Amino acid sequence: MIIVQPATSWNVFAGKKGEEIAGNDSFLKTYMYPAIGIVALLTFTGVFFHQKEFSVELALRLTIKASIALFAGFYMASFLLSKAMERFFSTENNYKLCQRFVGYSSALIYVMYMILAIFPHFGFLQLLLFYTVYIVWEGSTVYMQIAELDRNKFTAAATAIVVLSPVVIEKIMFFSMPGMRG
Repeated sequence: MIIVQPATSWNVFAGKKGEEIAGNDSFLKTYMYPAIGIVALLTFTGVFFHQKEFSVELALRLTIKASIALFAGFYMASFLLSKAMERFFSTENNYKLCQRFVGYSSALIYVMYMILAIFPHFGFLQLLLFYTVYIVWEGSTVYMQIAELDRNKFTAAATAIVVLSPVVIEKIMFFSMPGMRG
């Protein structure tokens, strides 16, 4: 729903923010882990669709690469955003709030991973990730309580953190583990 109606979704999330942050494990168990699990499953099965012969080794390698990139990217983005909020936006360090914001803002990224797992030749669809700017923009004031004066700066920083974190993790794996190339 956040991809289709970001403003409405952020208002709903903001209304539940207090109780959700207290039960952050529920967010991870009911939203984050299933989303990344679906990406992993589609990545594994996607090898059936775009390879002439199924290779378990290739399927596992791609699944591990996508899963680690999304998991580590999520935690890295949450950490970086919480530190940026504290340093540049003069707010208290609220890591759980940042986790939720990063998770919800990453919805389009997860959908993109799912689509590309099945249709890897549709790489041009990654241009749709620019829509993440709008998702973050809508959530900045409603959910994160950013002042209107800082909204542009926050949107640019948060979008860069959310979108680039999985990419950075993938690049680190590519250069540090040659077996993960593929």
